Amino acid sequence: MIWFGNLLLALGLTVGDEPPEALAARVRAAVAEQWGVESELLKLEWGRLAAREPVEPDAAFRLLGTGRDGRFVVTIRTGPRGEAAVTLRVGVFDSVWVAARPIVSGTRLAAPDLTRAARLVWGRPDQRAEAPIGWEARRNLAAGEIAAPGVIAPPALVEPGDRVRFVWERAGFRVEREGVAVNRARLGERVIARDQARQDQLSGVVTGPRAARLEGKGIR
Repeated sequence: MIWFGNLLLALGLTVGDEPPEALAARVRAAVAEQWGVESELLKLEWGRLAAREPVEPDAAFRLLGTGRDGRFVVTIRTGPRGEAAVTLRVGVFDSVWVAARPIVSGTRLAAPDLTRAARLVWGRPDQRAEAPIGWEARRNLAAGEIAAPGVIAPPALVEPGDRVRFVWERAGFRVEREGVAVNRARLGERVIARDQARQDQLSGVVTGPRAARLEGKGIR
C-alpha cells in the first residue's frame, strides 16, 4: 500500500544505507510497473535513509518525481505519524543504440555509425526500436557511447535561407504568410524569418519541413 498522508521529513538517527529488503523489493516493483519493464532488469542506488523510528518491511511508501535520469525521492511511513525521505536512482539493463565508431559533432547518422549493445541506462528505457538514421550528433561521441536523445537529435526541418510557410488558424479563420528563415530549427523549435514583401519579421514553431505555426505580431 502507498500512503498519501502529510509529508513529515524525519531527521535524526541514521538507520542504514537502504530500506529493509522487502520494502526495497516493493519499491523496485513499483518502478518496474511504472516503466513497463521486468523488475529484474533494474538497478537501484539508494541514498542514506534517516528516520527517528525503525522502518518496517511492510511500511507504506510514496514514489515521488518523474524519474528523469532515473532520479526519484521515496517517502516511507515511520510510526503512527512520521515519514522519512530517501533519494533513489534507478537504471535499466537494456539493449540500446550506441556509436559503432567515433562520431564527430554535426554528423548525420548512417547505418554504419550505429550498433546495438547491452548497457546500464539511468532512467526510463528508450522504447525506440528503429535505428535513429538521419539524426544528428549534437556533440562528439566515443565508440560505444549511448546514442541517447539529447546527445543526438532529429535533423533540422528548416535551414537558413529556406522559404518557410507560416500558418495560423482559429475558429475557421486562417492567416498564411511566407518568409525566408534566418536560423536553423528542428521540430518544435522556434524559427525566425523575414517577410521580404512586407519587410517585417515572422516568428513561429516548426511543425514540419519548411513549415511553422505563426505566432506573435505576424498574425494580422
